[in-house]
Amino acid sequence: MQLKQALEYSAFPFLLCFSLVLGQGGDTIRVYKTNKPPVIDGTLADWDRAYCIGGFTGEKNHALTKGSWKGFAKDYQCETYACHDDSFMYIGWKTLVDDESIVGRGWEKVCGDNIKLCLGGWSDVIYLWNDTVVPGRNPEYMNFNYHLKVGITRGKLPVYEIRIPKQEIRLYYDGSPPYAFMNIMTEDYDNKCSEYDFWGIGFTLPDSLDKRDDNWNQWENPWYFPVFLFYNTIPVQRK
Repeated sequence: MQLKQALEYSAFPFLLCFSLVLGQGGDTIRVYKTNKPPVIDGTLADWDRAYCIGGFTGEKNHALTKGSWKGFAKDYQCETYACHDDSFMYIGWKTLVDDESIVGRGWEKVCGDNIKLCLGGWSDVIYLWNDTVVPGRNPEYMNFNYHLKVGITRGKLPVYEIRIPKQEIRLYYDGSPPYAFMNIMTEDYDNKCSEYDFWGIGFTLPDSLDKRDDNWNQWENPWYFPVFLFYNTIPVQRK
């Protein structure tokens, strides 16, 4: 492990306690237990509406990075789902609006839209591309090799499903209820990959930060991650 990352992880207990006292930068998101885990097939067909944790309802979860922001109503919208059982966290992501959907796997000339899970340090991230699942390439791990199960429906409005062992979420802690700090986000590319912007579920950067700063990617900074609370209850289905 590189020294920079080792220092990041060694500082996490203090960082998390301090941030809980002062207030974490992101939202608080409730994740309910399920007694019927969803099938990870990239369709969201068997997900209960009660497990929807929201989507994008305005600019607060958005940070312009390279000029692709065209307005919430037409640029990008989604619904995101989450639930858990004794062993796993399940995440579903359904794209509702994307004015320019790019299918691919990678960056620059071979780039593609994706969703991205940030689980700890700045390089502790997972990319799921808007493309077919190819072992070793989609999903793509920046640092650790996670034991994921993934289903993706590629195309104009892609759907993503992920199952991840809870013990592999780097910032997962026992409590009443257990909780985790992580960022579930998208990188939406436009204009033949020359423009892109970031969206994060429940992720809010303070106005004092330069949201266009590519030198230090705040989207991978645990200080601003949402807090996911894992409740041992099963919600009533919402219509």
